Parts: sequence; C-alpha cells; structure tokens
Amino acid sequence: MFKSAFQKSALLITATMTLVSFSASAQFMGIEVGIRQQTATAEAAGVKTSTEMAYQFGLVGAFPMTENLSFRSGFLYTQRPITAEQASVKTKYTFNYFDIPLTILWKLNDFGGVYGGVNMALAASADCDNCGVSVEKTGAMPLVIGGTFKFAPNFGVDVYFEAMNKFNDDFKEGRAVGANLLITFD
Repeated sequence: MFKSAFQKSALLITATMTLVSFSASAQFMGIEVGIRQQTATAEAAGVKTSTEMAYQFGLVGAFPMTENLSFRSGFLYTQRPITAEQASVKTKYTFNYFDIPLTILWKLNDFGGVYGGVNMALAASADCDNCGVSVEKTGAMPLVIGGTFKFAPNFGVDVYFEAMNKFNDDFKEGRAVGANLLITFD
C-alpha cells in the first residue's frame, strides 16, 4: 500500500499529531471550495503539455499544538488534469485524488497564518480521452505551502502552491497554484 519510507513516516506523524490534536479542541473547522491552475511535464520526448484549470473542495481543520502552531488536516477532493499534445493530437488526462493535508499552520494572528507540509494524495480515478487503454493511477505526496486568511468572522480564503514529483510513468514535475473560499465553523 505505502511504497516509500517517506509515506510511512508521514502516516506515522499524522497518526501521532491527530491523537495529540484530538485532546484539544479544534481552532477551526471549515469547508473549502476553489479552483487551481495545474501543469506537469511529460516523460516522453516530443510531448508538449499545457496548463489546465481544475477544482478542489472538501473539509479542513486546524488543531492547536502550541500557542502559535496548529496541525492542519482534512479531506479534500482534488482534480489534477493534464493536456498532452504530440504531432498535433491533443489528449486530455484526468487524475482525481482524495487529499489528506498533513501540514503545520503557523498562526500569525487571529485572522491568518501560513502553512507547509505535504498532502497525502490517494488516487481516486485516472482517465483520458482518445487513449483506448486504461491510465495508470498512483498515489503521491505533493509538497504544499500556503496561507489561510479570514476577511470576515466565518469567511476567508486559502491560497497555496503545490509541487508534485510524479503523477505516474507518463508525467512528472506537477505544479499547481490555487485559491479556495473558506467557510469556517469556529
């Protein structure tokens, strides 16, 4: 199930942080809905890829660890599409994941903070148009940095940058920037 020592370590850290965090009440719980701009590089020579828009939505929460640090996690549905072009034939690949953020939130004040860590991206589906064969789907551990900022008591925005090493044997170096509307239940 888990291929690398890094993934095993992330799972162990998540389990430990979750147990510690549940002893304290959540700093916030909320719903995120937003868009992202996704790009990747093809492994094969002569294949050009283009940037795609995608969606992300789900639940997030922050659990205090210290006065200014919180464990930020949740459950997000994330699309990571890629369009590849070779010899003027375009093929759109659709990769869908269930992401579990494993991030540390540094609270700057009551209205915002910055975070960093990884998303445990569990492959939900992979498909492509005009392929004729099934697309390999694999899980991943993209690095993510971002910020969460409230502009009203229960509304805010979450902006982030994500870097993913490899989608599957066909695509690598995934990058994404995104912005999600955050509705919190404090």
